[in-house]
Amino acid sequence: MVKKITVLVLYMVFANFNAYSQNTSVAEQFTNWLDNTGWSTGTNPSANPVNDELIINGSVTRWGNLSISRTLFGSMSLTVNTGDSLVIDGDFTIGTESELIVQEGGYLYVNGNLNNNGFFFFGGDVSNDGIIGVTGDYNETGSATFDRGPNSNFYVNGNSDEPTDGSVPPEIEMVYTTLPIELKSFSVSKRGQTIELGWITAKEENFSHFEIQRASSDMEFELIGIMEGNGNSLSDILYNYRDFDAPFGDLHYRLNAVDIDGSSEYSEIVSIKKAFDGAAKIYPNPANHQESVKLQLPANFNQQIESLSIYDPTGQLLKTYKDFDPVSDELNFQSLQDGIFVIKLNYNGLVENIRIVVR
Repeated sequence: MVKKITVLVLYMVFANFNAYSQNTSVAEQFTNWLDNTGWSTGTNPSANPVNDELIINGSVTRWGNLSISRTLFGSMSLTVNTGDSLVIDGDFTIGTESELIVQEGGYLYVNGNLNNNGFFFFGGDVSNDGIIGVTGDYNETGSATFDRGPNSNFYVNGNSDEPTDGSVPPEIEMVYTTLPIELKSFSVSKRGQTIELGWITAKEENFSHFEIQRASSDMEFELIGIMEGNGNSLSDILYNYRDFDAPFGDLHYRLNAVDIDGSSEYSEIVSIKKAFDGAAKIYPNPANHQESVKLQLPANFNQQIESLSIYDPTGQLLKTYKDFDPVSDELNFQSLQDGIFVIKLNYNGLVENIRIVVR
C-alpha cells in the first residue's frame, strides 16, 4: 500500500512539471500559430487539443479549429495579455478543467463557434476582462462557467448560452474578416520611361491576388495587371510591378486586394507624372516662314495632343490647335513676323513649352 501511494505522488509531480508555460516570444509581433520562431520555446503548440499553459504576447492567428484540455492531474490555461490578440479561424473548444483568460485590453476573435465544455463539477472556465467576438454560437455545457469583468465586451453573432453585448461590431469584424491584407506601404517611381510600383504587406489572411489599376487625369481606373498574393502570411512581403506601357502625362495607380471569397479592398492612390523629358522638339528649328514645321515626340507616343498653342514673345496667344496629331498635322508661320515664339503642349495634365525661332 505504501509503495502504491509513493508511485502516485511521483506521477503527480512529474505531470505538473511537464505542464510548462509557453508564450509568444516578441510582444506585438504578428505570428502564425504554427510558426516555431514565434514561440518562446522555439516549438509551436501544434497538438490539438493543446495541454500546455499558453500566453499570447503579440498578435497570433490560428488557422483551423483549436481545443485546449488539461492533462491528468495537471492544469491548462490560455491567457491573452493586455494589448494582444488571438484570432482563431475555426471553432474554439475549452475542455473540462481548462481556462481561457482574456485580460483587459486583450482581444479574442473566433471565426466559428466557441464551445465551453463541462462534466459534472469538472467545468471549463472563461474569464473575460477584455473583448471576445464570436461569429458563430457560444455553447456552454455541464458545469462550465463564464465570468465577466466590469469593462469586458462579449459579442456573438449566433446563439449564446450567456448574455451578450449583441453581434460583433463592424469595426471589429472588419479587422479580422473583411480586410484580406494589411498594406504597410505603397509607392510609385519612374525609371526611364518605365513606371515602377512597390508595396509591402505586413499581413495576408486567406488572400488571393492584387489587381493593379491605372488612371490618367480623368481618374477613370482600368485594370493593367494581376499579381498573385502569398495567401497566408504574418511577415513582411515585398511586391514589385513595372508598367512598361504607361502613357505620358499624369498617372494614378491603386491596388484592389482580392480575398479568396471575392471580397476586396482598394488601397490608397499614388500618383506620378511621366513627362517628355526634353524629347518633345520642333523641326526644323530655326524655321523660315515658308517651311512646314513638324512636332517630334518620343517614338512610343501615338496619341493626339489635346491642345497645341502658339504664343508670341509678349505672351499673347496667337493660335490654338485642338486634337493635334503629331504624325499627320503640320505647323506653319507664314503670317508671323520674325522672332522667338513659344509652343505650349497640353496632354493628359502634362504641360510642355518649346521655343522656336522664326526668321
